Amino acid sequence: MPLAGALLAAAALSACGGSDEPAGTLRLGGTVTGLAVGKSVVLQNSGADELRVSENGRFSFSNLLASGAAYAVTVKTQPNGQTCRVAHGSGTATSDVGDVAVDCVAGSTPPPPTPPAPPLAAGTAALEGEWINPKVCTPVGGGQSARQLLKLVRQSDTVVEYHGGTLVYGNATCQGAGSALLSPMGSVTFSRIESSPTLAAHWGSWRLITGTTSHLVWAKPGNDKLCLLGDENPSILPTLERVAQSAAVQDRQNACHVRR
Repeated sequence: MPLAGALLAAAALSACGGSDEPAGTLRLGGTVTGLAVGKSVVLQNSGADELRVSENGRFSFSNLLASGAAYAVTVKTQPNGQTCRVAHGSGTATSDVGDVAVDCVAGSTPPPPTPPAPPLAAGTAALEGEWINPKVCTPVGGGQSARQLLKLVRQSDTVVEYHGGTLVYGNATCQGAGSALLSPMGSVTFSRIESSPTLAAHWGSWRLITGTTSHLVWAKPGNDKLCLLGDENPSILPTLERVAQSAAVQDRQNACHVRR
């Protein structure tokens, strides 16, 4: 239990930080074709990050994506006298994205509206299951190693049981199936849940089996990624944007989990 507790405390209450040019981030871009000379098209990612393109060829958004983040490229402003359509514009980034295709044709009749990307799955049902930190392999002696392991069991629409521990491997490199060692860590009750196409956030309080309580935000920057963020009351992460920023920092620090 000492090893499990130390690893889980770091995951649950990790601090924010990171460099200006972090490793582990991904580029989002593609190709524009058919754009007439002197025309411009304004693209946007997930309704926020904007990019004006004034010539055919390759383009790339300036804001980088965290690994596992969802993206949704659409046309915000059509070029005068032309209509541009986006193909391969949405998905989840696991490597650099370069296949977004924007094709522009003559005529100003707008295309059928692109349906908005659905929000990420949120709530206790979406959190239930086992989650592992795939990027940190900790030596535990005797030629063995371990990764952080979480198990969340849904109790209601607002409550999950929280079990934590390690996945122990019989080698020094965390290879193979591993053996789960889990202990009860209390329960988490969520008071607020919000979701967008790129982030699902769960604000709540964690009641440990010792009776102490701490505030937290559990963020999902993808359907299969979970970042455990420390919080306060009142919240220091009151919006989806603030939660996304904090989750991106934690992901760059190799502190998030993926579904096992």
